[in-house]
Amino acid sequence: MTGTGKKVLAVVVAAAAVAAGIFGYRALKGGEGSADNAVYVQMVRNVNMANNGYSNRYSGIVETQQTEKITFDTSRKLDELLVAEGQSVKSGDIIFKYSTEDVDLQIQQAELEVEQMNTNISDSNAQIEELQKAMNRASASDIPAYSAQIKDLQAQVAQTEYNVKTKQAEIEKLKSSKENAGVACTLDGTVKSIADLEALINGTLTEPDGSMSTTYVTIVAEGDYRVKGTVTEQTIGEIYIGAPVILRSRIDTSVTWSGTITDIDTDPSSSQSSMDYGYSGESASQYAFYADLDTTEGLMLGQHLTIEMDYGQSASKTGIWLNSGFVVNEGGSDYVWAAKESGAKLEKRSVTLGEYDEELDEVEIASGLDETEYIAWPDESCKAGAPTTSEMILPDEGEYYEEGGEYYEEGDELLEGESGFFEEDNADLEEDGGPVEEVPESNGHGSGWDPAAEGAFL
Repeated sequence: MTGTGKKVLAVVVAAAAVAAGIFGYRALKGGEGSADNAVYVQMVRNVNMANNGYSNRYSGIVETQQTEKITFDTSRKLDELLVAEGQSVKSGDIIFKYSTEDVDLQIQQAELEVEQMNTNISDSNAQIEELQKAMNRASASDIPAYSAQIKDLQAQVAQTEYNVKTKQAEIEKLKSSKENAGVACTLDGTVKSIADLEALINGTLTEPDGSMSTTYVTIVAEGDYRVKGTVTEQTIGEIYIGAPVILRSRIDTSVTWSGTITDIDTDPSSSQSSMDYGYSGESASQYAFYADLDTTEGLMLGQHLTIEMDYGQSASKTGIWLNSGFVVNEGGSDYVWAAKESGAKLEKRSVTLGEYDEELDEVEIASGLDETEYIAWPDESCKAGAPTTSEMILPDEGEYYEEGGEYYEEGDELLEGESGFFEEDNADLEEDGGPVEEVPESNGHGSGWDPAAEGAFL
């Protein structure tokens, strides 16, 4: 086809190796032997895993290991606040005191009530004694009436005695609150915040979850920090308790700390619009997780970081390290599909292998390949002498491509059994069994790759 309306995307691949998969690209135009049907190649430097590492990164913030929220009893009045925001405190320090004026009045009132109830009990007992004497002298026909009066008074006495015990317990509680008018903190730390007391008493303060707040003073503990991270429902399956993580400064990504995930919240903390591929515009729940640090040197409370799983990408490597899928073993010899430069003919290049990183599925190229040369992902399109390109050519709007390079215009009937993809305006590319060419299950290093299964663009 002509170049009119052609969409050409110059691709510089950052060589993101994830588990045993790697993203690859291949040109999809024209017929066999044409420049448009060239095999897609990438500069070795760009796929050299000694230079590049990949892992999902999550947002994080440095916080203290422990926070104490001191509540305020809204039925009482404040006498004195003894701290200010930012002030350092020790465990046992008095943070604020309640007023005891009302407590004194309440104690006096309760004691008067107890005294009155005891008087009523004495009077009732005296009446019961007189009624019992009268009943002993009464005729048989009058005894039931006396007995009923006695039982009624006895019930009143029992109820009043119970009320006395209840009121005495209330008095003891009031006396205790008077003696403990000062409210102390239970940890060493810093006063992080002091709530507006009037708003707290009026019930207009809320917690992050929307519930009414009774927290007056918040204390954050001194000592080691931890990092609180946020992960979405699409990626929460990638983290687990006990997993090693790397934490990076947002200002200088070369500055890192190491740590371990210690806790993962199972209840979502919020929702946000996800822009991940395949989820654009959808709402994704967010979950909090926490990581303890091996060292907190250089960190500040409230500092923002990124968190990534530690797959060994922080380990220093030199030379050329490729995902093992690039290397083909045939008859005991190892080779890659390489080109001296983009546009040069593809060649089967023998290479000498060095060490193998089993965890990351990466192999060292000891000799036979230079960083300035180009390399192709091995598949059936790779043949000696094939043209190469470092440009990824996407189809025009409304074009459909079969394996072999033919295409249909939008609206043409797609015959049963034909394979390829059709692109509508502003739509994602969809695969229908092709034009992905079948890749051998193994290339000799146990890392066979199915591009369609990995969701790669071809």
